[in-house]
Amino acid sequence: MRVHWIAALTALALAGCGGESLTHDEFVSEADKICADYNDKFAAARDSLTQDSTEEDRNAALEEFARAYEDMANDVTDLEPPENDRAIARYLDRLERNGRGFNEDADRGVLLTEQAGRRATNSLMEARNLAEAAGLRECSTLDY
Repeated sequence: MRVHWIAALTALALAGCGGESLTHDEFVSEADKICADYNDKFAAARDSLTQDSTEEDRNAALEEFARAYEDMANDVTDLEPPENDRAIARYLDRLERNGRGFNEDADRGVLLTEQAGRRATNSLMEARNLAEAAGLRECSTLDY
């Protein structure tokens, strides 16, 4: 009797450790909502710049973008992705690497360099392509 009680408690404890993964369609829906919300933040950072913006203004806008991108990446990767969905796994991996890379560049103060710009452009385009391949509509059309 006692063994059954311990087994039941163990099963309950394990069931409470983490949620169920989302289906592909559920994940796409939730991730696209997140991307749509962050698209407004990206637009605000971009729109804060004018022809008269100083290098300091441009750097501040890029740092704001980098932080927002990392927050978005964290929010999307915090979702419970469907198991064995290679397209979504590849997108999430790229998203995490982009967020980490943008913030490393921001911390090093190299966001305005030509090399960082090329690297960021390539990384963002790859993320868009992977999002599209995974069926993510909003995440594949983010307006950076």
